[in-house]
Order: sequence, then structure tokens, then C-alpha cells
Amino acid sequence: MQREHRFAIVTGAASGIGDAVARSLAAAGRAVALLDLNRSAIERLREELASVATAPVRAFTVDLTDAAAVDTAFADLVGELGPVTELVNCAGRYVAVKEVHEITEGDWDAVVDSNLKAAFLTTKAAMPSMIAGGGGAIVNIASNAARSTATSLGAEYTAAKAGLLGLTRHTARDGARHGIRANAVAPGPVDGPRLRELEGPERLEAIREAIPLGRLADPADIAAAVRFLLSDDASFITGATLDVNGGIVMA
Repeated sequence: MQREHRFAIVTGAASGIGDAVARSLAAAGRAVALLDLNRSAIERLREELASVATAPVRAFTVDLTDAAAVDTAFADLVGELGPVTELVNCAGRYVAVKEVHEITEGDWDAVVDSNLKAAFLTTKAAMPSMIAGGGGAIVNIASNAARSTATSLGAEYTAAKAGLLGLTRHTARDGARHGIRANAVAPGPVDGPRLRELEGPERLEAIREAIPLGRLADPADIAAAVRFLLSDDASFITGATLDVNGGIVMA
């Protein structure tokens, strides 16, 4: 379905994949709302994108695990920019890896809430607007860990991302009759400060060598996959998970 009005909300837009997705969608002419807790980072990005964008760019500081705050943010944005047509859930965090029996309740809640609860709350907030507007598309950023495990990430992260794939499938099923598609992108290791913080130089090189295509992902690789899944070229794709990992995990 061709649309003239395209308004995308990108969560976790302050850095990494979220930053790359926001840049890609703004360059494609979407109105874009940047949601994150890092006020200074998303305001800098908003100013940068607004200087060259052809459609509005807004930044909204919000705790995505707070249902009331999410609802308020979406209501304000819809009131200003019109119905949401696209939602990309990039927000999430991780903590230092521990064995299952060493994970604290605080660790579990922090990771599951930021990666899974936040996506549920934003999806719940976006869908009524999408339904009223005649449909939409949602992309959730999962992880190759959701399909297996990752030695550098704990069980709480794997569980959250696996849950995100389940949420994606249910959203696709429930949203289909309303013209809403939902898909996920499962990245492999993505180059950037977060990965370099998590892994030392030797471990990074070992990861790189283990990837059949011989390099780490760039955030732009993930953004390109997201942009495809949001596009009219993907109009018959829903409930799917697109692996973008250089072949390190093959379904």
C-alpha cells in the first residue's frame, strides 16, 4: 500500500542501531520521532537531522518502561505529527554476563524490561493510531542470541530477545486484520562502542574470524534491513525474523 504520510517512531535512537535507523528513515523523507532516555544525545541528533530533513524530526525523552510516560509521549506526538505509520523498537540494554544462578532479580528486571516490556508498551501505544490510520509496520530489533545463546551476554538478555520474537509473531497475527505488519531483525555482532566495551581486542578479532562474511556488522547494515521491512517492497512479509549476521547463525 503506497502512503504519502509516513511517520516513524524510533526508540533507543540515541546511539548505535537506533541512531542509524533514525538517520536512514529521515533521509527517506519520513517524519521521525526519536525516543530515548539520553536527552542530550537525541537532541543533538534531532538538530543534525532537522537541518537536512524534508519532514519534521522530533525528540522525546521518555522512560520506555513506564506505561503512562509512553502513552503520554505517543499521544503528544500523534497530536502533532498525525497517525503513527511505522514503529522501530531499538531500545534495550544489557548487564555484565553472569551464570544463571548468579543473576540478580535487579539484573533480570533491568534487561527484560528495557528489551521486552518497553517494546510491548510502545507497540500497545502505537497500534490504535495505526488502526485508525489504516495500517502500519513495526520492526523489533532482536538478536542472534534469541535463536541460541551468546557467551558474552547473559540468560536475561537471551530470554528478553527470544520473548521479543514471540511478541513480534503475536503482533503480526493480531495486527494483520488491521493492515499492520510486524517483523523482527536479528543482528549478529554490531561494531561500535558497546561491543568494544563488552569484548577486548583479542575477543573481537576471534568474533570477526568466526563470521563467514569476515567482518562485524555496521549499524547501517541493520538500518537497511529495517528500512526494507518497513517499505512497500515488504508488503506481504509479516511475522518474520530477518537475520543480519554475516552467516554466524544460519536458520
